[in-house]
Amino acid sequence: MSRQMTHIQKRRGAPEFRRRLPEELAGKPVPSWWPAHLRDLVSAKTGRFKRELVRGLARVPEPKRKARVAKLIADTEALFEEAKQTLSSGPRRQITNDDLQFLADHRHAEVLAADEQLRREGFGLMGDEGAGIQIGSPQREPGLTLADYEFLGGAQAERFAAMKRELATRRPPPQIVARAKKTAAELLGVDLQEGSDELRDAALRVLEAEVLAFQDAARRHDGEVVRTPATPSAKPANRAGLSSDPRLTAAFKAWSGENANPGEETPAPRTVQEADHAVRRFVELHGDLRVREITRKHAREFRDTMMKLPTRLPGYLKQLPLPELLAQPAVEKLSKPNVATINKAMGLLAAVLNDAARDHDFRSDPAGWSNPFEGLRLPLSRKAANGRRPFTTDELKTIFADPEIIGGARPDSGGRGNSARWLPLLALFTGARREELAQLKTHDVKLDDVSGRWFLNITNLDDEQSLKTDGSVRVVPIHPELIACGFLDYANERQRKDPRGWLFPLLTPNSAGLRGDKWGKWFGRKLDALGLNDPRLVFHSFRHLFLDRCRDCDVPREIAFAFTGHVAGQVVGDRYGRGFSIERLSREMDKIGFPGLDLSPFRWNQA
Repeated sequence: MSRQMTHIQKRRGAPEFRRRLPEELAGKPVPSWWPAHLRDLVSAKTGRFKRELVRGLARVPEPKRKARVAKLIADTEALFEEAKQTLSSGPRRQITNDDLQFLADHRHAEVLAADEQLRREGFGLMGDEGAGIQIGSPQREPGLTLADYEFLGGAQAERFAAMKRELATRRPPPQIVARAKKTAAELLGVDLQEGSDELRDAALRVLEAEVLAFQDAARRHDGEVVRTPATPSAKPANRAGLSSDPRLTAAFKAWSGENANPGEETPAPRTVQEADHAVRRFVELHGDLRVREITRKHAREFRDTMMKLPTRLPGYLKQLPLPELLAQPAVEKLSKPNVATINKAMGLLAAVLNDAARDHDFRSDPAGWSNPFEGLRLPLSRKAANGRRPFTTDELKTIFADPEIIGGARPDSGGRGNSARWLPLLALFTGARREELAQLKTHDVKLDDVSGRWFLNITNLDDEQSLKTDGSVRVVPIHPELIACGFLDYANERQRKDPRGWLFPLLTPNSAGLRGDKWGKWFGRKLDALGLNDPRLVFHSFRHLFLDRCRDCDVPREIAFAFTGHVAGQVVGDRYGRGFSIERLSREMDKIGFPGLDLSPFRWNQA
């Protein structure tokens, strides 16, 4: 027995597809801003949502009817879902560049279509030279009479002159503003607020379109061939399914790997933390827009606003939303972020949007899509570009003469015990990043069976470990000076106590899971206390110094980068094999020294 197809009924013997609207829609009032491309769900008689959709099937051959019904079910399901999302999210208040272009194209086509109709039908004006014009005289043939032609040319020239003045002064008249607001609401579902910049932008684009259309009409009046363009659809291709686009916060969650599958690559916790801050501030400024609603204007305003946001906020200001925060008088006196910080935020938002574009195929849209955050980075001055510098020998002597770092005295809670001793020494002789060292496990200190050389295994294999890039995974031989200072003794003792534990167990993660963040703040305060208050001096200065010493000691560039986890420009062959052997790396590591730096106190006070 064949299975009966659902949603099919017969009316007067003819088959029809019928499907009831969801309860949230059926028979309910329709908002005034309801977009035109969803008007098929609205009853022209009542002005409310229909209770069911009906599609005729009489002309569909019986063999193809089942496939046709299946497509109708899928199409109506998508239509209902879009309508529910549109209704729940409310009208859009922001207008995109694509929206503005749509309004302009629509009005340009509309004016030329009206002009074409006038010329085809005529006005019915009759008159002989010197006898005046009689209105409403019978018109036997379609088209313009001579009187029609003269009247139309004069009327259009007068209106064209007025429009050009309005455009030159950028003062669209009230009827243009009203038209822009009405068209945006009816065709795009965008509710432009009175007096807003968005409504003014839309009105100016409509006015520009009318000027261009009247120019074309004037050419047509002179006998040139000017065809009327097709009126664009109420749902332009580049807006298809826009209401189902992810909002910025949802795009951020997907990018951050919140629901990533096991083994899937995700951004580092610190990167996620920084991107979260940028997304939160953008939403405070512009709202949680859908990705393709974000325009270049939004991105530029965000960039310029963030330049005013202080880097360090007092507790009572931290929880204020961005517009309210910037209105506080105290903000003017606080230090502002540098250009590199703003550029990083722009880059992170660009990455979030690019990820959403890949997931949702934005660039396959016929109208295309471009990332509004790309190309808006601020230029870095030479001074800003060199925001960090390596330590000098005298500065190293100051750091490694400090009792808390030597280890003769236990540091306060920020220094976290032996971390104060070993993190600076390890950074000095490996060039590793702070987080790479802070997240080392006891089993990451290994012995190479072939060369008999100890090395650090810098990896992200454990769930609690993460690295900046894939190229950061590496092995780094332990420098003889570190062994002389007692590092292996410390590491072996830690491994004996906790074979799979943290190498520096007193370090505690911050809210983003970064184990070295709090320690890094302690080290910053330590530098200030030692009189090393140049803002370019940070823990990362050890990394800069290590690479300088690699160059000075004739360590080959590719091996120096192997030590530090940098990825230089590669050819295909560089990706083959397992890289340099521990033995080869060790020969280059042993070349590196720091003339003038005496670390004998560390040998006398072995941990």
